[in-house]
Amino acid sequence: MQNKNIILSIFAILCLSSGSFCFGASTSAKLPQIRESNSYFYAPAGIVCNAVLSESVHSTSAVVGQNVSVILIDDLKYKGKVIATSGSTISGTITQNKIAGKGSSQTKLKIRFTTIRTLYNNVIPISAIILTGDKSGYIIANSNKEAENSVMLAANSKINILFDQPITVTAQ
Repeated sequence: MQNKNIILSIFAILCLSSGSFCFGASTSAKLPQIRESNSYFYAPAGIVCNAVLSESVHSTSAVVGQNVSVILIDDLKYKGKVIATSGSTISGTITQNKIAGKGSSQTKLKIRFTTIRTLYNNVIPISAIILTGDKSGYIIANSNKEAENSVMLAANSKINILFDQPITVTAQ
C-alpha cells in the first residue's frame, strides 16, 4: 500500500511540474503545436483538371525544351481541399516533338507540366501531362498527307491535364 501511495505521489508531482493534462492540472499548459506553415496534404496520381492553352503549339515550329503554359478553368481540388484556384498557371515544356518522316507516318508531340503557380504566387511542383486516350500524353497525328501530318494545339483550346504523379501541397 505504501508503494502505491509513493507511485501516485510521484505521478502527481510529475504531472503538476510538467503542466500536462492530468488530474486537474491546468489546461493552459503549452503543448507542441503544429504550425500551419509546416502542414501539408497529399493528393494521389490520377487527378484530372480542365485548362486552356495560353498560346498555340504547332509541331512544325515547336522545339524540345520550349515553355508551354495553361490556365486552370476550375479550382483544382482533392477531397474538398483546394490545391490551386481557377486562374492559376500550370507550366511545363515540350519533351518530345517527333515529326513524321522516313520510316514513320506519325507526328508525336508531348508536353510535361512541372509547376503550378497559384494566384497567391505559391509554386507547387507537379508531374502532369495532357490527358490522351491511352494516357501516354503523346498527341499523335497520323496521315499520309504531309500537310495533315502535324499536331496543332490552338491558343485558348480546352485541354485536360492528368497528374501522373502524386501531389504534395505544403501550406505557405
